Amino acid sequence: MKKNLGLIVLLLAACLFTCIANDRFLAPVNIENLLRRTALFSLLSIGVSFVITSAGIDLSVAGNMALTMMFTAWLYAEKQWPFVITLVAGLALGALVGLVNGLLATYGRVQAFVATLATMSACLGLALVITNGNTINGFPEWFVNLTSAELFGFIPLQAVLMIAIYA
Repeated sequence: MKKNLGLIVLLLAACLFTCIANDRFLAPVNIENLLRRTALFSLLSIGVSFVITSAGIDLSVAGNMALTMMFTAWLYAEKQWPFVITLVAGLALGALVGLVNGLLATYGRVQAFVATLATMSACLGLALVITNGNTINGFPEWFVNLTSAELFGFIPLQAVLMIAIYA
């Protein structure tokens, strides 16, 4: 905690400055929007923090996420696979990308920075090929509703998930 005190003070100063500069910063709708928008990247950062604390680096996280999301969506919307199976296939693809990273760094003796940079580029390229640069729609209504679900009518479900995982 003592090591991070400077960062915490800087964050609080930035929030204070923003509150003074914009009186709508603390409005409930803005707080809800901030929680929704930061939850995804906060969840990704949890996984990356394990890699960083072990003195490693993984640049492919966002690319892996993009590929697995597009692959999962493509299997469901375009190939009409059952939804649960598409989720499992997406998770398996994400694990495969992680395995490739690990094999490149461990057995291929490629620096993790270079290996994960390469897989990031490959993942982003494959995601673009799968979607042909277009959005994929047509998900089950219950799944789409998860993005707007709220606890107690005002706390975004993504924020609850983020806090639970942090805890």
